[in-house]
Amino acid sequence: LGNPERQLRVIHVAGTNGKGSVIAFLEAILRAQGVAVAAYTSPHLVRFNERIRFQGRELGDDAIAEALEMVLGSAAGIASTWFEKITVAALWLFANLGSVIGGGNPDVVLLETGMGGRLDATNVVARPLMTLITAIGMDHRDYLGSDIGAIAWEKGGILKRGVPAFTSCGSGAAWEVLMAQAQTLGTPLQCLGRDFRYHHAGAEGFWEFVDAWGSLRLPTPGLAGPHQRENAALAVAAIRCLVRDGWSVSEPSLFRGLREVHWPGRLQHVAGRPAMVLDGAHNPLGMMALAHSLAEEPYDPKDRTLIFSALKDKDLYDMAQILAPWVNQVIVVTVGGDRGRSTEDLQTCWQNIGKPTQCAVSFQEAWDLALAITPDRGQILVSGSLYLVGQACSLLDSLGIGQR
Repeated sequence: LGNPERQLRVIHVAGTNGKGSVIAFLEAILRAQGVAVAAYTSPHLVRFNERIRFQGRELGDDAIAEALEMVLGSAAGIASTWFEKITVAALWLFANLGSVIGGGNPDVVLLETGMGGRLDATNVVARPLMTLITAIGMDHRDYLGSDIGAIAWEKGGILKRGVPAFTSCGSGAAWEVLMAQAQTLGTPLQCLGRDFRYHHAGAEGFWEFVDAWGSLRLPTPGLAGPHQRENAALAVAAIRCLVRDGWSVSEPSLFRGLREVHWPGRLQHVAGRPAMVLDGAHNPLGMMALAHSLAEEPYDPKDRTLIFSALKDKDLYDMAQILAPWVNQVIVVTVGGDRGRSTEDLQTCWQNIGKPTQCAVSFQEAWDLALAITPDRGQILVSGSLYLVGQACSLLDSLGIGQR
């Protein structure tokens, strides 16, 4: 296919949690400046096309089908995974957008790893503009390793000699591993808390970003939750690096992007009585961020019903223990096909920590149950799996219920 990845200017993003949010911030800021931006993220919530975007819009079925047909034909007889094929198709599309859909090609591609980094299909990009590594926690242990250090080493595999790198890991085992990798490779790695930082700056929701080049007073990020300031800070650090390299990104564009960013399924609120919130947290680190956000919500945990599911490779009991203080009752449902936990396993987990738990055979049934048992003043929380959140988004779309 002519090495399409070599024709692209790429910002490569790895990490356990926050990858998609950081890419959403970067996409919104750069597009506010008028930069032509392509993005490749995973997984999707409702439509496969969500994974491959240009200028904030999903590419159409015909363009994606053309790219996949080309890749499948070229890869005949080559042992490869479905994700590898999808990644190649996305890279080929981005390099040939002008001829495939008309118009120009992207000025920059925002590329999210699927899992890990060192052996991830996206790591075919040998010379990105920069690499970013978000928060690192325990996830995918069967593939990445059984401790934080091993997982960090895999994710640090996207670091490149001489290529600027930024991470929100500012201390602990993950930071130590990344620093050692960067030193060995000769990678200029900047870390949150050491090279750049952020803090609250007033009751109006403003916050301040500080690095060696000065400080910025910034508006409240458009993505909810205190953890999103960390993701926004990583994106701002990356933007300031682009500016130092000659890219034009004005402060008004930066502010607009931070305010107008949109990333569905991440602490996404749906108005109603009861209200609803969708969050794709699916590992202990994500549940910690969700719990901190729920602590700031104006709802009594006694009035909150959780619709929950999890895959078999997730730390079910750790996630449940973290979330338990913030919910009153639980409805469990299986998602993800053979990868999903059975409703029996899910129910046993929640009952063992003292939460009344009902089983549902579908998200529609879980939704109906939650509406029946949640007071009007309360809140329905959907979390534990992005597959589950995707089903919630599909149902809400079909019902014409607005999401923000």
